[in-house]
Amino acid sequence: RTGASAPMRLFVFKPAGWTAQDKRPALIHFFGGGFTHGVPTQAVGWAKHAAQLGLIGIAADYRVKDRFLTDATACVADARAAVRWLQEHAAELGLDPAKLVVSGSSAGGHLALWTAITATPPGGDPAEAPLQKPAALILMSPACDSSVATGQRAERFGPNPDAYSPQQHLDAKMPPTLLFHGDTDTIVPF
Repeated sequence: RTGASAPMRLFVFKPAGWTAQDKRPALIHFFGGGFTHGVPTQAVGWAKHAAQLGLIGIAADYRVKDRFLTDATACVADARAAVRWLQEHAAELGLDPAKLVVSGSSAGGHLALWTAITATPPGGDPAEAPLQKPAALILMSPACDSSVATGQRAERFGPNPDAYSPQQHLDAKMPPTLLFHGDTDTIVPF
């Protein structure tokens, strides 16, 4: 992804025996960090593990406030654009876009949810929206609700935070979702 102060990259881990002619399942993971901090190395373990299981593993980067001086709307845009890019480049990556699993932790879970929501949030580019929903979502302590009334971190989403709260914008049909959340999580409400 260009246009940021530094390029946004997807770090791709290919399984043993990979060829460009494959149509393998893939997993992309978005790190957490409250939309303010974090680096893609936090997602590398997930990507490497996926590759060990025979999938293509992807550790995604996205613009966070501490590194790029952006608000959380840029994070959502980057996540949606990352999934779109993977879908558009599936043939050269040897992946099956219909078997793309999106995962994320905390803020990354928020981003994973937005890759499965059809509507483009305000200010987003519909040309960067995913071409199809992920095959599944894996969410760890996701920040599902960022609305002003009932959520958290609304102040990180600029002038229209409710438009970026995934819980209030879920499609009638969402992908199968595996959600992990501990009841003693002190950061994201249970």
